[in-house]
Amino acid sequence: MSMKAKKQFTGACAGLSFIEVMVAVAILAVTVAVTAQGFIQSYASIRLQEERTRALNDCRAILSALRQAVLNAEPDETCPADDPQFPCVAIRWRDAFPTTLEAYAALPQADRALIPGLYTLPGQTYQIDLLDEAGAPAQTSAAPAGNTNPVIVAVTTRWTGPGGITYAVQVRSAVTDR
Repeated sequence: MSMKAKKQFTGACAGLSFIEVMVAVAILAVTVAVTAQGFIQSYASIRLQEERTRALNDCRAILSALRQAVLNAEPDETCPADDPQFPCVAIRWRDAFPTTLEAYAALPQADRALIPGLYTLPGQTYQIDLLDEAGAPAQTSAAPAGNTNPVIVAVTTRWTGPGGITYAVQVRSAVTDR
């Protein structure tokens, strides 16, 4: 090989052409875009899972507060001592539950401390259903045989999550005085 041919050969290999650089930049841009999209979807998925966990914990806290109300029930004009206390106190507690953020905020601090951290998700609402074993609304009566026992408690919360989608979680449990 002549000296002139060697110079031409090594000169061509020493640098990259404009087209080769553009192809490399395009491949890099596509790779970065795909990776960024993956991170964005991953973040949205993690955020939604955190919201679901918070909503589930809220439902559990409401269920726990209802159980405590049943355990510590004191007779009053709604549920007098001479009538069966259960499920009257559960129904009374559900009817007094603050169904909006404004009603929750209006509660005295001591009452809010019994169920802390509610209404923390965007547009969050709660629904508490007290049912018999057949799925009908729980009933209370002066005669013990007319009372629903056990009561199936279903606590549902809904909120607006990522993308403006409404999500819901529900916790169900049986509560009894036995």
